[in-house]
Amino acid sequence: MASEAIDAFKRQAAALEKSIELNEAELRPPAWTGPTFVSGQMFAMTNSSGRTIKVSHFDVQPDGTEGLVRLDAAQDGIYNYGDSFDFMAMKVMGPRPKKLTIFWHYADETDEELNQWIIGLWVNCLQRMRRCKAVAQSAAHGRGELSRVS
Repeated sequence: MASEAIDAFKRQAAALEKSIELNEAELRPPAWTGPTFVSGQMFAMTNSSGRTIKVSHFDVQPDGTEGLVRLDAAQDGIYNYGDSFDFMAMKVMGPRPKKLTIFWHYADETDEELNQWIIGLWVNCLQRMRRCKAVAQSAAHGRGELSRVS
C-alpha cells in the first residue's frame, strides 16, 4: 500500500511539472511576429521572442518555386529582439510558392534541434495586403475606419 501511494505521488509530481511547463510556454511571446505588410508585395517577419535568434536556413515549397521568393535576410542569420527580415513572393502564371519555412534556434542553445516557423504565402499575405490597402484607402478618404476592399 505504501508503494502504491509513493507511485501515485510520483505521477502527481510529474503531472504538476508538465502543467507548469505548459503554462510557462503559454506565457512566452511568440518567436516571430508577422507577416506584416510593408508595401507592394513585400512583407516582414520580426523576432518578437525577447531573445536572439539564429536562422539556419529558409525553405520554399513546393520545390521549384524557390526563385519566386525574394528574401532580404541577415547574412549571418542573427536576429536580435525586434530585428526583422523582408520577403516578397512573386506573382506569376503557373506554380506559385505556397509556404516559406524558417528553420531557427535561439542563439544561446545548440542547433541540434531546429525549430520551424511556417508562413503560408498566398493566403496570409494576400489577406493582410488587402486589409492594409483598406486601411490606407480609408485614411486617404478621411474616414479613419476600415472599409472593405475586394
